[in-house]
Amino acid sequence: MALAALAVRIYLVHPHLSPRPRQQRHRGDSVHLLIVLGSGGHTTEMFIMCREMEYATYTFRTYVVNEGDTMSESNARRHEEVYMSLMVNDVCGIQGGYNIMTVPRARNIHQSLWTTTLSALACLKACLAILRGHQKPIYSRRTDTQHLAITYPDMIVSNGPATGAIMIFAAFLLRLFDLIGSTNGKLQTVYVESWARVKTLSLSGKLLTATGICDLFLSQWPSMNAANLVMGVEPVYRGSFVG
Repeated sequence: MALAALAVRIYLVHPHLSPRPRQQRHRGDSVHLLIVLGSGGHTTEMFIMCREMEYATYTFRTYVVNEGDTMSESNARRHEEVYMSLMVNDVCGIQGGYNIMTVPRARNIHQSLWTTTLSALACLKACLAILRGHQKPIYSRRTDTQHLAITYPDMIVSNGPATGAIMIFAAFLLRLFDLIGSTNGKLQTVYVESWARVKTLSLSGKLLTATGICDLFLSQWPSMNAANLVMGVEPVYRGSFVG
């Protein structure tokens, strides 16, 4: 009986199975955007994509970095300070605010599969705490939009690191066990496969297409789409975001 109830619940909240449309935000609403940063090339790619961000819409940003990744943390602060300073003279006068959060690494290089399970669970626990607003940031710039930080993020964006896949899974878990509808219209997930992936998906990409738990899966190469149709969830090609 319990398994049947769980199966029905999964069907109702699954982004590609549920017959119920998710609650839509109104144009002009403030959006809390959570961005998962990997390291090295993943971080560089993400900030290239963020250049086109409409800060008047995404008025509060949360950046999630791996513990010990001081470079991604510094890049996030530098990116925000530059763009927020440019918006001081914006006609709307909207600057917004941001947080930087840390999570344990989901998997280290050359880490064994046995210990990876433990580190992935530790990462999942931290991701759940961040999404529920139960973790303090390591850095925060407070503004009049700070109240958005204590609510569920409206949108989560990742571009390939294992931490990003776990964050998306954490968002799905919260939607799955939210019986009172407090996550309705929130925790929408977008995964952008790395530009370096031309024909084959990364491990994170394979897991997300296999489960279909991501609301929108974007590829940056048209050659990837036809070769990666899994369980009816196909990567969507909308051009390169970093070229």
